[in-house]
Amino acid sequence: MNTTKFLLLLGATVVSVMQSAIASAATASGHSAITVAGGVERPDGKAAMFYDALAPHGDWFRHDRYGWVWRPHVGYGWRPYTEGLWVYTDLGWTWQSDLEWGWAPFHYGRWAYETNNGWIWVPDDVWGPAWVAWQMGDPWCGWAPLPPLVAWESGPAWDVLIPPFCWSFVEVGFLPVRNVRAHIVPVARNVTLLHETKNVTRFAFDGKKQIVSNGVDPKRVERAIGHPLTRLRVESVTTLPPHAGATIQANRLVVFRPDVSGAPRPVTPLNETADLRPQSGVAPVSRFPTPTGPILSREFLQRQEADRRQLAEQQAAEAARLAEIHRRELAQPPHGMSLPNLAQRQMEEHHAFNEHVARQNQLFEQRAQQSLAGHHR
Repeated sequence: MNTTKFLLLLGATVVSVMQSAIASAATASGHSAITVAGGVERPDGKAAMFYDALAPHGDWFRHDRYGWVWRPHVGYGWRPYTEGLWVYTDLGWTWQSDLEWGWAPFHYGRWAYETNNGWIWVPDDVWGPAWVAWQMGDPWCGWAPLPPLVAWESGPAWDVLIPPFCWSFVEVGFLPVRNVRAHIVPVARNVTLLHETKNVTRFAFDGKKQIVSNGVDPKRVERAIGHPLTRLRVESVTTLPPHAGATIQANRLVVFRPDVSGAPRPVTPLNETADLRPQSGVAPVSRFPTPTGPILSREFLQRQEADRRQLAEQQAAEAARLAEIHRRELAQPPHGMSLPNLAQRQMEEHHAFNEHVARQNQLFEQRAQQSLAGHHR
């Protein structure tokens, strides 16, 4: 068995263990809901703190493993921590989101990707500068959202635990730029870059018991950009500003940080008797009735077709980017790499791209069915 297949199998096994533990913890934690006037079910507990702020930007629903979760209204190629800016602060690398709702899901809780739901956010009440794992290896650095129910203190092998398609990689010099999303390489390249980089994730406490996310060495970034980084001081406010995000003011990064209860703590240990068999995916969460009713409107069908065309164009553009990278590599192979090894690497990246497209298409069909059901209600 080659190294790539072994890592993927090991990653699937570890994820299976953690998913089983998550299911047990979700049951034990008693994710309950309250019913308000009019019979609308609303979550209580940790999810309730974020419900009203995030409801206009996504869907809240009960998940059979995690309890109450939130699914944002985003595109099929979207990944967490891609629309915004990495800022170096006294708390380490801190994410400044461009999204109106970014103050919550990028500083609290965890993210998970599911075949039938896409990216979902699992709430928590512990604030952090960014809940991500980091990879580093000149000239590349990458990050990925931490999955649910992972003790950040334990320092696991994140590159094995987190699937390759969840990562975002850029050349080191592009890490602190405003439009970092434009510099993220095609997701198919991640299977290669995870082998060429190493885990540099480091969480710690400062003197005030605040969580610090160190990750990529700032000196490496400074060498790449040719000048010193400006180290900002994080200043928290408890009133949501009009822009609903973080702002840079002089030498400060002002962030909205609501006064919520909770302190940094380890999560529930993994269940040693959990099922170790790899799982092909997470069971879908049924939320919509079987569609029945009147004939579909022309506007609805046109909108569906426009969405399908947009997704196809997005995938074609990403395929073209990958093909151009491969063309340049064949013209000038990486130093010390033979042509057979390069061909093998590119074949693995093509395979990763095909899986990426299949994953997006499956999510599109799932959302189309959900929209169809909602159209008939």
